[in-house]
Amino acid sequence: MEKFEDWPSKLNVFFEENRSRKFERGVFDCAVFAGLAIEATTGHNFIKNYVGKYKTKKQGFEMLKNEGLKTLIDLAEKCLGKALPSVKMATRGDIIAVKYENELALAVVDLSGRRCVTTGKEGLIFFNPDKWLKAWRV
Repeated sequence: MEKFEDWPSKLNVFFEENRSRKFERGVFDCAVFAGLAIEATTGHNFIKNYVGKYKTKKQGFEMLKNEGLKTLIDLAEKCLGKALPSVKMATRGDIIAVKYENELALAVVDLSGRRCVTTGKEGLIFFNPDKWLKAWRV
């Protein structure tokens, strides 16, 4: 999967357009956010079979279970392949797994390359690398 030549500007537009958008399970949650960021930078849509198909955490994980997946890490690996050997290798636009409010969440490395971003209750939230658990190259 290749990124568009102008992917940084596309990712910036994506972040700006969604800066204040609130979390909504199945419509704008962490997995959908990561998928939309990938689509913005590559044109590849990993999430078309998920968006709008669940409204609760339980329903979302039932969908994953039906595909033989247990966690969001499994989902990321299904879509992006094996995780990078170290989160320190992650760069702008890559996908990151973080722990947020005692749950696993997927996020995207921002354009500074020094933090990642995902959906939060009141808009986008940011995490420093010390919170990064796993990373996948986009």
